Amino acid sequence: MPIIDSAYIASKTKYFTIEDDRFKGEASNAIHQMITESQFIMLGESHGSYETSKLTATMLPLVKKAGFNNFAVEVGPYSAKKLMALSSPTDNTVKSMYNFNSKYYFKELDDTSIPFFHGVEDARFLEAAAKNDIELWGLDQEYFSSIIYQTDDLLNLAKDKPNFEAIQQMKLEADKVIRKLFIEDEASEKGIALFSEMLKEASVQQFFGQFDETDVVAMEMIEAIKISWDIYDRWQKGSHADRIRYMRENFMKNYEAKIKTGETPKILAKFGRLHAPKIRSGGCLDVGNLVHELALKNGTICSNVSLLNRYIQEEGVTNDNMNSKYYKDLKSILTHGKMNEWTFIDLKSIRADIKSGKIKLPKSDDDTLEKLIEGFDYQIILPLDKYVEPNYKL
Repeated sequence: MPIIDSAYIASKTKYFTIEDDRFKGEASNAIHQMITESQFIMLGESHGSYETSKLTATMLPLVKKAGFNNFAVEVGPYSAKKLMALSSPTDNTVKSMYNFNSKYYFKELDDTSIPFFHGVEDARFLEAAAKNDIELWGLDQEYFSSIIYQTDDLLNLAKDKPNFEAIQQMKLEADKVIRKLFIEDEASEKGIALFSEMLKEASVQQFFGQFDETDVVAMEMIEAIKISWDIYDRWQKGSHADRIRYMRENFMKNYEAKIKTGETPKILAKFGRLHAPKIRSGGCLDVGNLVHELALKNGTICSNVSLLNRYIQEEGVTNDNMNSKYYKDLKSILTHGKMNEWTFIDLKSIRADIKSGKIKLPKSDDDTLEKLIEGFDYQIILPLDKYVEPNYKL
């Protein structure tokens, strides 16, 4: 039986370009077919990629035409709502995100408040989602530094309370101690129990305590913050599963809410590659597995798509991942990557050939290639990539 090698992979490979916000080339038909036939599309990315954001912006109008009204992203539920607010009006999205990211840039941590939306290209695909009236689903915990903007939003929700001036002072005290703890944790060699400490702080409890069940939005927000801090606290103690469970639960909440309206929701999702395969990843059955299982249950199709870089430009130097030990088991895949074109490899077809006995996997010291083929339906190799252009002022 023949063994998978680069020549065999070539028979499953097509190429495309993105020109004038459109897919062009021999693989464009395959991409359109994938979009048309799928109920779920899960993109597994490397974060901070210029070309991935460009790909996403190009896909969004196409998935909208195919009936996709939902876009699941790797941010918290409240942060997703914030992003939707910042992308209205749509033409101001890049500027609105610039102002937001600049205002809430956490200097001591060198970080912004909503992850994976700090670049100009990120704001552009957010704008594309808004222009196509696609709803964002935030599935993840609220990012650790999102509290820097969330206390401002909570204060704004308290503006009509009779003791607003006192609440404003409580907010300032909470901000002060939160920043102090973050900076202490950053400076500490071993770190501190940051999130449990913040939950216990009297000033934080007092500020949160100014809201009750009549303040529906504020209470939902505070609950999301507390859950997120608890997940981070468990993560510091070695638990990864709590975060995955929360993301899966949030997906199902959104999904079931759409089902109750009579909609059969189609969802585009964009997450880190660890979360995207249909098989176990990082020790967990992640969101990529959830959408795969849902499609099987529904008798529909889920397309799990791996995004990989071959060439990356950093500080004017072009690096080739073919030379990386990390990718040694994927050389038969990566060798088809090109500098100026996108590579589209049909892993679903390769998987079918393996199962039917037409081809077999090569012997290897690890199972990276096997996991790629089992976990994903398509492999897209990006052209020469770089990091997104920062959309904030330091």
